[in-house]
Amino acid sequence: MMGLRMWRLLLAAIGASMLVAAPAHAQFDRLVDALKDKAIDAITQPNQARPASDEPQARRARLTIDQGFDFTPGPHVVTAIDFGDSAVGSMPPAWKTNGSGQIVASPDLPGKWLALQAFATYKLTTPPTLPERFTVEFDIVPVGDTLRDAGDVTFGFAADNSVQSYIQDAYNDGAITAVELNFAGDSSVASSATGVSHFFKPALDGYINRAMHVSIAVDGDRMRVYIGREKIADARLFDGNRARYLFVSAPVRYDHGAQTLIGNLRIAAFE
Repeated sequence: MMGLRMWRLLLAAIGASMLVAAPAHAQFDRLVDALKDKAIDAITQPNQARPASDEPQARRARLTIDQGFDFTPGPHVVTAIDFGDSAVGSMPPAWKTNGSGQIVASPDLPGKWLALQAFATYKLTTPPTLPERFTVEFDIVPVGDTLRDAGDVTFGFAADNSVQSYIQDAYNDGAITAVELNFAGDSSVASSATGVSHFFKPALDGYINRAMHVSIAVDGDRMRVYIGREKIADARLFDGNRARYLFVSAPVRYDHGAQTLIGNLRIAAFE
C-alpha cells in the first residue's frame, strides 16, 4: 500500500503538471482526477482501517458455558433444625460445643441463627445414623464489614461425636473430611481417609452479611460439596468410614467485631 508521504508527493506532482500544461485528451483528465481523489483521501483520512483482508483474525467471543447443577436433596428428612423455638441468647440444645454459642436474630435476616464463638467446634447433640446415600444442607452467614474480618469456617465429618477439642482440619481431633472456606485466601478440601488435598478459590465475594447455602451429597465413599450453585468438591473422601458425624468449626478469631452464623440445617436420606 502506498504510504502517506508518497500520496503527498503525488498530489503535489499532479498539481504542478496541471499548472504547466493542459491534458491532451479526456482520458488523461479522468486519470488525473482519480489519482487526485485517492491522494486527498489518503491525506485527510490517514487512520482509516485497512481492508478486512489485511486485518489480523478477530478474536472469537468467549464461549458461554452451562455448568449445570447436579445436586438433588434427599427426599426423606432425618434432621431439620431452624432454631424457631429457641430463645435469643440461649445455646440451642440440638447442638453441643467445646466453647460457647448463642441464638441471635436480626431485622435484616429472616429467622434465628446460631452465632459461633471463635475457636469453637459444634456437633449435633443427638446425631442421626446416616445411610450410604444422604444429603446435608445448611446456611452460613459471615457478618462484618468485609469477608476478611470473618476469617474462615470449616465443616465436614468426624469419626466420633466428641467436642473435647477444636477441629481445624481433616487430620486432627478425629476428623475424616474437612472443607475450609477461607474468606481471605485459598480454601481447601481434604480427607485423612483417602489423602485428598485440594486448594481452590471459590466465588465468595458478595456473601458478606447474607446467607451462603452449603449443599453436601454423600454417596458411599464419594462426597460432593456446593457453595450456592458452585461445585467445590467431587471426590472420594471416605474409605468405608460409616461413622460420620457432622461438625462445624468457627474461625480461630474474628476481627473488628465480625461473626459467623449458621442455620437452616437439613439432613435427608435417599432410602
